[in-house]
Amino acid sequence: MKKEINETLKIALSLLDEKSKVDLSSTEIEIKENKGKKFGDYSTNLALILAQKLKIEPEKIAKSLIKKIPANPSLEKIEFAKPGFINFFVKEGGHSEILKAINREKEDFGLSFKSSPNKKKKILIEYVSSNPTGPLHVGHGRGAAFGSVLSSILRALGHAVDEEYYVNDQGRQVDILTVSVLIRYEQLLDNKMPFPEGCYQGDYIKLYAKKISKLKKENHLVPPSKKNLLITEIKRIKKDEDLDILIKFLKENLKERFHETKKFILQEIISSIKLDLKKLGVKQNLWFKETTLYRSLNKKPSLMNKVKTSLKKTGFIYEKEGALWFKSTKFNDDKDRVIEKENGQATYFASDIAYHFDKYQRGYDKIINVWGADHHGYLPRVRSAMLALKQDPKKLEVIFIQFASLLSEGKKISMSTRGGEFISLSELMEEVSAEAARFFFINSKAEQHLDFDLDLAKEESKDNPLYYVQYAHARICSVFKKLNSENKKYDYDLGKKNISILSGDREIGIQKLLSQFPEVILRAANNYEPHLICYYLRNLASSFHSYYNEERFLVENEEELQARLFMLKAIKQVLFNGLSLLGLSSPTSM
Repeated sequence: MKKEINETLKIALSLLDEKSKVDLSSTEIEIKENKGKKFGDYSTNLALILAQKLKIEPEKIAKSLIKKIPANPSLEKIEFAKPGFINFFVKEGGHSEILKAINREKEDFGLSFKSSPNKKKKILIEYVSSNPTGPLHVGHGRGAAFGSVLSSILRALGHAVDEEYYVNDQGRQVDILTVSVLIRYEQLLDNKMPFPEGCYQGDYIKLYAKKISKLKKENHLVPPSKKNLLITEIKRIKKDEDLDILIKFLKENLKERFHETKKFILQEIISSIKLDLKKLGVKQNLWFKETTLYRSLNKKPSLMNKVKTSLKKTGFIYEKEGALWFKSTKFNDDKDRVIEKENGQATYFASDIAYHFDKYQRGYDKIINVWGADHHGYLPRVRSAMLALKQDPKKLEVIFIQFASLLSEGKKISMSTRGGEFISLSELMEEVSAEAARFFFINSKAEQHLDFDLDLAKEESKDNPLYYVQYAHARICSVFKKLNSENKKYDYDLGKKNISILSGDREIGIQKLLSQFPEVILRAANNYEPHLICYYLRNLASSFHSYYNEERFLVENEEELQARLFMLKAIKQVLFNGLSLLGLSSPTSM
């Protein structure tokens, strides 16, 4: 009904616009659902908004709009209320029209706002993009679930969406990972081999070392003559920077073996990441490797060199103390940023400039990044670099995801990656199920810190929101199973014919709630807020459970029976549609 009122107001507004010298076509129409009956079922403040634009009394505008609103058989009356509201009163049985729409449109219900052909966009969403230095942990899971669900919602509304993972397979962290595995490998052959501080400590490092040992026919990767030198280098490490000396030592002495080991480890970790994401229901179709930014193809310069050349020509790069600097202060940054170090090694910022420039070259209308909350300060730099490269910074949007903490028995579980003490995403999904993990990750605003309660996620009660929603769907299925067991049948046409019977307060409340579903999806898509669908489904499930506990569905009166079954079908369909958008199942029994 809310959508119907919105459409009628648009028609009235267009007729008013024809006589006005002010363009009213972009005016946003807000419709509020009223709790009390005094001011009708719905109201709008459109006349107040137009009064400011037209400099005319809101009462005069409101009455003019009312005259231009097309007749609607579901509306009993439309009234003006001071200072400038238009109130809509729905006829008895008018709310039940939504049940017809749901049972007619089925899986398409809620998607009636699908973008028109000229509004469909080609969108790239990049998310997770964790360094491939170990398994995904709980923090990565939140961004993964968010990006996946947002992609699903935007795609459902008709947009062409690509989901991308940026693989940081070049740079110091990957070298430290390789060193970590190499030393663990050497320890398998010599348990007196020390392990350097600052390297990756997790058990997964030992696992990869054991995998290499099974593949290698020879023993030590490090030449025996260099073993004592290696031990000396490890013992010298006192601070993080000292690891660079160890990396250089191993690269020089292992040569191609170092790079072969790195390649093997990266393949193993990326395969593991893909497996975890698949289990979580994440289906990224693009995997972009950082190393491709540095490759020269067909004797043409690499993308990194192209970007550097372009920035040099426009005067946004200068050399200082042997390093290359980007003039980010030209774009209100507090200082200029290094893009190439004294040793010729590109910084992460340089890679990000080239990567985002590549995104722009692929013809997307909208580029969305899902970043961790600790990257807030990074956005202005990337946008300034795109401006320097003459790209439209408005195309790039960044959604910041706050951190997630795990709670067990009311206490937080500490997590760190390099130190090896972390709960992997895979372990979490084994503990609470992949579906519970996915739902709990998106069941709150992205900008809010998330406390993931492990005990609640496993609980089978109304306090567990996912269980409560899925149980509502299963409960409705049980009603139809019982109907069949009593040798009765559902009659669609008879139910449709008698929906006006459903006039109780609980029934009207549910019908109003069902009519909100399309708007909730639209808001979730436009504002990048998937959690709105979670909130909506919880409210719908709660209303249904209350109705279920208070009423009998399999009544003797055939007209009343079929009308209630008709409404149950609609509730079941909306629950199914909402859970499907979230990438979750709709169980028929629990």
